[in-house]
Amino acid sequence: MVLNDRTLATLAQARPANPRQLLEVNGMGPAKVERFGKEILELCGAAE
Repeated sequence: MVLNDRTLATLAQARPANPRQLLEVNGMGPAKVERFGKEILELCGAAE
């Protein structure tokens, strides 16, 4: 598991557009942003 349901719901609502915005989401820390940030942003539609 990479992210819990609460973090996923927050990401879906916030739709972050860059790594800085990802870090503002509760449950996202520097290690997760470094490891999964690009893919998460793609799923949020920011890196199309």
